[in-house]
Amino acid sequence: MVSRPLIRKVEIPALTGIRALAAVWVVGFHFHVTLSLLFPDVGGWITVLFRPGRLGVDLFFMLSGFIIAYNYADRLHPFRLGSCREFLWARLARLYPVHLATLFACLGLYGVAALARAHLNTAASNWGALDFVRNVFLIHAWTSDSHPNWNFPSWSISCEWLAYLCFPALAAFAAIKWSRGTLWMFVGLLLGSYLCLCLEEWSGLRWMFMGIAFEFPAGVCLCLLCTRAKAAEQTIGYPLQPAMVLILTAAVVACAKFNLNDAWLIPLLGLTLYAVAIEPQGMLSRILACRPVCYWGRVSYSLYMTHAVTSMVMVRLVPLGTFEGRAIGLRLGACAIYFGTLAGAAVLMYHTIEEPARRRMRRLLPAKES
Repeated sequence: MVSRPLIRKVEIPALTGIRALAAVWVVGFHFHVTLSLLFPDVGGWITVLFRPGRLGVDLFFMLSGFIIAYNYADRLHPFRLGSCREFLWARLARLYPVHLATLFACLGLYGVAALARAHLNTAASNWGALDFVRNVFLIHAWTSDSHPNWNFPSWSISCEWLAYLCFPALAAFAAIKWSRGTLWMFVGLLLGSYLCLCLEEWSGLRWMFMGIAFEFPAGVCLCLLCTRAKAAEQTIGYPLQPAMVLILTAAVVACAKFNLNDAWLIPLLGLTLYAVAIEPQGMLSRILACRPVCYWGRVSYSLYMTHAVTSMVMVRLVPLGTFEGRAIGLRLGACAIYFGTLAGAAVLMYHTIEEPARRRMRRLLPAKES
């Protein structure tokens, strides 16, 4: 029997645009304290907007489950070894070149810093040899003693890879003709359970593994809900996207004003993802689908993976903290140089490594008999 080729479906531009927002949110989270001190007049709004930015990773996890189910669920059930092999190779081609490039960039920085006896603004435990080997095999977030190390954002990529390995089983789940009510119940149980874990502050398990375990399947269920609603030509009788934007904005402000746990936003992020997917002509979808936002959506993975290692260099060259209290022009100029370099490194990574390597890797595995 010949395996079916894994031809991607038509891209949903708005979902590509969401990736841009999620990546910028994560980057903003890592710098929001510095930025709020640099610009105290708007520091409160910077904090409100970017303090929950760590949830950009949660949004990535749900979005990943949605897009993988959309593109591959019907091609991996019933199970075929050839199709499964092609799927995993395609996903590895998506993740691994940038991961390996940033990992060895960190190794180079470590070597230069050791020779120069310089400090890299990270804990010494982040540079262990065993952790490096685990990073090479993309398993560094799988163990009970996991901690952020080397290129620290890659912990989520390790979790993504584990989700991809498990996805053929989720494809079998997706093939079952669940009712829409049952699928919504699954979404509620998955995100509700994860929310409870977050509120209980199971920090080690929560952010090194539990997110992908709950949010990726929730994204799969949201995809099934959207697909079946569109197949039945069901429409929503009220403007869902504006409502979700208002609710999410109000929730973000409330979390900041009352110092609530940002995890309360996770179910709302899932509903916003559903609103964007179910209404491709909605206001928010049109904004996310515009060309500049989609471009940065495609670059978002490189931005996410390079911003930490680039910052290790830039914090030495342009230490933003030293510009606190200086003239507004100097502060803005320093930020333009700093974040312009972060963006430039991401664009360079995308065009020279991510896309060329992905295309070459995908060409290495022709369809074979299974």
